Amino acid sequence: MRPTIRKAARLVVVLMAAFAMMSFGFLTSLRALLIIEEWSHIPNGLATVALRCAAAGPAMLVGGLWALVSLGRHRFPLWMGGAASVLVGTVIVLGTLTYIIPCYGPS
Repeated sequence: MRPTIRKAARLVVVLMAAFAMMSFGFLTSLRALLIIEEWSHIPNGLATVALRCAAAGPAMLVGGLWALVSLGRHRFPLWMGGAASVLVGTVIVLGTLTYIIPCYGPS
C-alpha cells in the first residue's frame, strides 16, 4: 500500500509542477510577444529582456506539456522547464534591479 501512495503523491506533485510551468510559460510568452510588438519604440535593453523571455516561455510551456503527457516518467521536461523558469526569473530580477524594465511607483 505504501508504494501506491508514494506513486500517487509523486504524480500529483509532477502534475502541479507541469500546470504551473505551462501557465507561467504561456503568460511569459504572451507578455514578451506584446513587448516585442513595439520593437521600434523600446530601448535595446528591454528588447533583450523580451527576447530572452520569448525564448524561455515556450520552453516552459513545452516542458510542462511534455511532463503532463508523460505523467512524470521522464525527468528531462521538468529540468528543461525549471531551467527556463530560472532564466526568466533571473532576467526579470536583473532587469528590474538595473532599471531596464520600467517600474514606476506612485508620484
